Amino acid sequence: MPTDSERSHVSEPATAAATRLPKFWTWAMFVLLGTTGLLSLLVHPTYWLTCISDTLSCGLWILAAVVMLYAAQHSHGRTRIFWIAFAASCALASVNLGAWTYFDVIARTAVPDPFWADIPLFLQPIPMMAAVALQPHRGRQTPNLFFGTLNFLILLLWWVYIYSFRIFPHEYVVYNSEAFNRYYNILYIVEFLILLAALGWSWMTTTGGWRKLYLQLFIATAVYIIAFQALNSALLRNAYYPGSSYDVLDNFATCLFIAIPVSFMSRGMASEDQPELPISLRWNVVWSVVAASAVLSVPVTGLWTLLQTNEPPALQRFRLVVTLIASAILAICVFLRQRVMDTRLTGLVSTSQETLENLQRVQAELVANERLGSMGQLVAGAAHEINNPLTAVLGYSDLLVTQASLSPEQATVVSNISQEARRARNLVSDLLVFARKAPSEKAQIDVLPLLQRAVQMESVNAERASVQMVAKLSPLASRIWGSTHELFQAFQQLLSGLADRMEQLGGGTLLVRAHQEENTIHLEFWCLNSQGQSFDAALSPCLTAARRDSGLRFRAVQATIENHRGRLLAPDPGRVMVTLPASTEFAASASGVS
Repeated sequence: MPTDSERSHVSEPATAAATRLPKFWTWAMFVLLGTTGLLSLLVHPTYWLTCISDTLSCGLWILAAVVMLYAAQHSHGRTRIFWIAFAASCALASVNLGAWTYFDVIARTAVPDPFWADIPLFLQPIPMMAAVALQPHRGRQTPNLFFGTLNFLILLLWWVYIYSFRIFPHEYVVYNSEAFNRYYNILYIVEFLILLAALGWSWMTTTGGWRKLYLQLFIATAVYIIAFQALNSALLRNAYYPGSSYDVLDNFATCLFIAIPVSFMSRGMASEDQPELPISLRWNVVWSVVAASAVLSVPVTGLWTLLQTNEPPALQRFRLVVTLIASAILAICVFLRQRVMDTRLTGLVSTSQETLENLQRVQAELVANERLGSMGQLVAGAAHEINNPLTAVLGYSDLLVTQASLSPEQATVVSNISQEARRARNLVSDLLVFARKAPSEKAQIDVLPLLQRAVQMESVNAERASVQMVAKLSPLASRIWGSTHELFQAFQQLLSGLADRMEQLGGGTLLVRAHQEENTIHLEFWCLNSQGQSFDAALSPCLTAARRDSGLRFRAVQATIENHRGRLLAPDPGRVMVTLPASTEFAASASGVS
């Protein structure tokens, strides 16, 4: 693998090349525009000037689409979709200019009127508006992309409907060149004004690299609108020819669109400059209101068409058909959008209900823990008071055993007293462990007596009469390294939680087993219903215990087991397994960590 110094040597040339790229394009843009500007001033309209001008204009838009796709390839998330949408917009413009180039250069005929390539040019601003509406500077915490895609699809269909309703009939139904040019130019400018407003708002509300990017897009879009308006006015006055100064201004706007992704890639991913923020509710409302307004406007325009008595019947009939088709398609989009909203709402309600149940469970566990804490203090005090006289009994019984004057019967009685006192002391020790008053030093311990003692203590719980605990523990060849009272508490809490859950499900048998495989000790807890079979997977207490989002009791068990380098898992719905490393393996891993 390369070292850090080698990687730095490799990345330095790449960084330097990325830094030189905007400068190279800036100089290339000045040379290109300067050359075409001189040609427009010095060369009269000729076929070769037309070839150069049309090919250059179409090639620049294709280059813009390619560069934006390259920026999308080196981006991620919404930033990638942002550049893909801008590339689609550039591709629509190149389709229009490619058709112009075909008629001017290859066919050498006048562009037909009406011209089919006006349609992709009219749709050019729509992908840009969708890209800005995505708000890529807000990162991954924005709403579901499918929901936003439906809103964009509704607006796209609405603009297609507007074109089909207002502009297309004047081209192919009842030809009216004056009406076509007037409505086409007005709506085209309105589209770009909406785009400019969105870019300006984004520029004012962002910081860092994205603020600079939105400003660049705002300037490039403004220059492009000015160039379009100037060129279109020259066309209407019959003052335009390919290669004129109007094309130079239009090419300048295209060069600006190329320079923006080049600058973006040279700075690195601008998404790193802006912290990820959740999208504002106000933006969601605006986005939804705009889409709803677009849908509602379709039947309104259809009603307006019915009231127009001075229009040709063919034009009126065509507009009504377009309105009906658009209403049906938009209704499908609204239906899909409503289904998405219903699905999300159902998911939120389900999540809220689950969260409420978890809170109620946590509250019940907190109350139970408070009671256990109070009981633990009481038990600790009682155990301490009992331990003092037991110590005296053990001391005196040991002294009596050493007396030679005792008869055999008396020696047997004293031995029994000593044995029962030690047993009572072990019980007191268990009570202290239950009360969490014992120290937590770790040492090599035998896990089976702890597990057996926990089973015995939990099996006498009168509140769980329908749950039977059975321990089948095979002798282990190794011990573990851990804390006696922490593991005892973990086993006790695990058994108690499983038994409580089984009690709620109708009772059954909790079977405890232990075995060793190489350097790993396996403790298995089988949850069997009253028929001796595993519980259903959806209700299994074992799966509940192994979940990371389970209650406080099981999370405390998980924390204790993981603190001993072990794992708590559910290999199948009817079994919980606790794995603990043997003391030799644990000691070796601990020394390796240190």
